[in-house]
Amino acid sequence: IVEVCVATTELNETKISPIDMELWKERMDRTRQEEIKLAKVEVDKVLNEIAEYNRTGAFEKDTGTRRAVVFYVDKGSGFLAYLTWWMFTWKKIGLDAEEEAFDIILLTHPKSINKLPKECRKIDDQFDAEAAGPGQCLFKELLPISERDHKYDNYLNSQECLFNNASNFLKSYKIVIRADLDTFPTPRMVGYWPKDVICNRNAGTTHYRKNIEDAIIETAAAAGIEHQHWHNTDSAWMGPSLRIITLSKLTTYLARFTRVHMFGPGTLCRCATCTELPRECEWGQGIYAGTLLLYAQEIAMNKMWSQREYDEQTYAILDGSCTEEKISVCTPALLHARHNSEPFSKFAFLRGDYSDYDLGSLDITNVRDFAVFMAVSSAGQGKRGEVALQKYKEKENGKELSDLCKNT
Repeated sequence: IVEVCVATTELNETKISPIDMELWKERMDRTRQEEIKLAKVEVDKVLNEIAEYNRTGAFEKDTGTRRAVVFYVDKGSGFLAYLTWWMFTWKKIGLDAEEEAFDIILLTHPKSINKLPKECRKIDDQFDAEAAGPGQCLFKELLPISERDHKYDNYLNSQECLFNNASNFLKSYKIVIRADLDTFPTPRMVGYWPKDVICNRNAGTTHYRKNIEDAIIETAAAAGIEHQHWHNTDSAWMGPSLRIITLSKLTTYLARFTRVHMFGPGTLCRCATCTELPRECEWGQGIYAGTLLLYAQEIAMNKMWSQREYDEQTYAILDGSCTEEKISVCTPALLHARHNSEPFSKFAFLRGDYSDYDLGSLDITNVRDFAVFMAVSSAGQGKRGEVALQKYKEKENGKELSDLCKNT
């Protein structure tokens, strides 16, 4: 929409307003309601699928024999450092062993296929997701939803790739993990086969502010979902394949709905006289467009989770901290490198600030030092890495990393 406005200047301050406020409000409301109607149709389709799955007991059926973490690899080369440390860690902790049955699945932009590690194998029509064998890095080409339909932004590429027709094979896995690529598996992931949907519920997405939480609850109701007041869910999920795939599908269409319902034409953050973002729409003050996807994920979790599952997630098993030296790697199963500046900082790592890091000073049984060691070592950087490993062996009486968290 291109709008023509009236600009007035008073005391060196320029203000804008519509030529006709009432007509502007009518246009904005009409445009917003049209998109809400279209987005709601897509949400309703998934809600009907969920109702059918519940009716037939499909969510309860035991399928598959393997686990998979699923990533979307977009165009560019920014993903390489993260993928390199993921695969390095996967091997270092023994997660690639045959008994772990843990694959890395890369749904990949056509322009990035030739940038993938050579050991990653293309998924063909003969692929069997239940075949025994060690873990593999596997890829399949997929043009992202953001390039196929402008109504969906690029943050949804890592959601839609789980339920696209190209990834139907994922339903044959027992356990699926949806996560961001800037994460690390820990030794806690070894032998971890949860029967529930696992998600960190202490992400702080709403900043525990009533105005944000009320807006999410209102959006959920408008989408036809009763919000259970389960706020602050994080970005990674792990659990039975069909439930995780369905969560991603619901999230994708809820994101489109949430964008227009919360942030569409004529709403608080797109007001008639705004020349800058209202304070109520800034980070930490109110609803924030930059965390729209997390709002949509939260609404989806409120539809798909159970009270018991929510109650049992008392600490972060997924999306754990990369900065805490007092948290054992046997507490979280997946670490998430956030936007922090202190170690481990993915930004400092990408700048090369850790290239001469003394790895021998680390205790890799805590999450901070573990993340530093795995990332820096995967890049062939740092010094005295063998000392860090020797210190670990001495501390843990020669125990392999793959055995570190057994019986915990």
